[in-house]
Amino acid sequence: MTSYPETTTAEEIRMTMRMHCRLPATMQVLASGLRVGGDVMDASETGLFFRTDVLFPVGTEVRIELQARGRGLAGMNARVVRVVTDAGECGMGLQFQSAVEPVSRFAV
Repeated sequence: MTSYPETTTAEEIRMTMRMHCRLPATMQVLASGLRVGGDVMDASETGLFFRTDVLFPVGTEVRIELQARGRGLAGMNARVVRVVTDAGECGMGLQFQSAVEPVSRFAV
């Protein structure tokens, strides 16, 4: 099993190409139902970075919902694999838990 750092390090390993974007999204913690808003800042086939001030521990299982103009809603289950607490950009790296529709379909 792959282990992931809890915070950003100077050198990160990327297994898939990331697409930079800024998409409004909602994240729901599966265990509690708590919902928080934020923005997807980049995405790949395997995960995304969710910028928000509300952070959850590595391992938290969540559902991300994206809405884009005229393209409908996409929901994906994911797990928190990285937490970023930099002053300029707080958020979480999320890894998808199953195959999903490409997030790039929602970028305009």
